[in-house]
Amino acid sequence: MSILPRNDRFEITTIWDSMKDKVAFGDQVININGTSLDDCPMSQMAVEDIMNAIPGDTGYIIVKKDNQEKKRLKSGKRNEL
Repeated sequence: MSILPRNDRFEITTIWDSMKDKVAFGDQVININGTSLDDCPMSQMAVEDIMNAIPGDTGYIIVKKDNQEKKRLKSGKRNEL
């Protein structure tokens, strides 16, 4: 799964098959592994810095969907959580 700045927010732009039932293209991402994206610069490099700081190879995101926050886990991170 890839997360990039889009439409003045951070959105899911690529989805792995294993995550298709958990997230959708265009879902708003508000948190990556405990790091809020509220004050994050709108840049791909900022997202990559957050992803690269995740210890190990398992991380999570929080997406905002229908005005509700939902936590999603994913193994295997780097630039794609």
